[in-house]
Amino acid sequence: MATFTEYVQYFENIAKNHKSIRHSQGNKHFFKIELEELMTGLRSSINYPALVIEGYDFRYQDAASDNVLKTRHCAFDILLKPKNTGDFEEIYSLYAEAEAIADDIVNLMSFHKRWRTHSIVAEIDLNSIEALPINGFVENAVGYRVSFEMQSGHNTDVELTKWININF
Repeated sequence: MATFTEYVQYFENIAKNHKSIRHSQGNKHFFKIELEELMTGLRSSINYPALVIEGYDFRYQDAASDNVLKTRHCAFDILLKPKNTGDFEEIYSLYAEAEAIADDIVNLMSFHKRWRTHSIVAEIDLNSIEALPINGFVENAVGYRVSFEMQSGHNTDVELTKWININF
C-alpha cells in the first residue's frame, strides 16, 4: 500500500515534468493543500497552470474479516487563470487546456499502472475517475477537479510492539 508521502511525491513529479506546468522550487506550480486553504492563504504565490493535490480520506471495507480493503478518495485540481475575467472565449479556451492537462495526467497514471513502474498508481481505480469544473475559487482561476479512488488490501494484524497492553 502506498503512503501519503509517495502520493505527494508522485504528483509533484508530474508537476515538474509536464511541459505545461514545469513546477520548480523557484517557480511554484504545485501545491499539496486543501482547496479551501488555497483559496484563502496562497493567492500571491500561485503560478499558473497550477496542479493542486488535496488530502485524501479513506474507509475500510470488511469482507468477513479475511479480506479487508482500504479505499482512499483522492483529488487533484488543474487551475488556470484568465487574463480578463470577462473574456468568455479565453475562459472556454482555458477549460479546454485544463482538460487536456487532466487527460495527460490520467494517461500517465494509466501508463504507470499498466507497466507497474510506480507503486502508488498500482492501486488507482481508473473507473472511479471523475472531473468537475472549477470556476473562480482562487483568483478567478478556472479548471477541473479530478477525483479518483485508490484501493488496496489492508493488513489487520495487530503489531504488538505498538501497544502497552492489548487486553485492557
